[in-house]
Amino acid sequence: MGYTYFIEKTGIIRQARRDGEQGAHTVENGKPGYWNKNSIGICLQGNFETEYPPKAQRKALKKLLDKKRSQYGIPVKEIYGHKEINPTLCPGFHLFAWLGEYKRS
Repeated sequence: MGYTYFIEKTGIIRQARRDGEQGAHTVENGKPGYWNKNSIGICLQGNFETEYPPKAQRKALKKLLDKKRSQYGIPVKEIYGHKEINPTLCPGFHLFAWLGEYKRS
C-alpha cells in the first residue's frame, strides 16, 4: 500500500507504513516526488464523490489527524486533500468538504 494509514468505513485504522517512511501516495509532474518523502498519506475506504464518510470513519480520521498534528507539530494549514497536490477528484467532494470543516475548527 502506498499510504501510511488506511481507515476502514468502520473506523478501524490500519498502519501500512511507518511514519517517516517514504510513501507512494502521490505524484508530481507524472513521477513520485516531494510529498511521498515528506508527508503522511491517509487513505479512507469509499468513494466520497458519491457517499459521505460514515461517522465512525470521520471520528477515526479526526483522531488520527489530531494525534499526528500534535506528535509532529503540524499546523492545520499543512493538511491537504490529494487534489490540492495532484489533479484528481480524490478525496472526493464529501470528504474534501469535511476536511475544510476540520481545518476551520
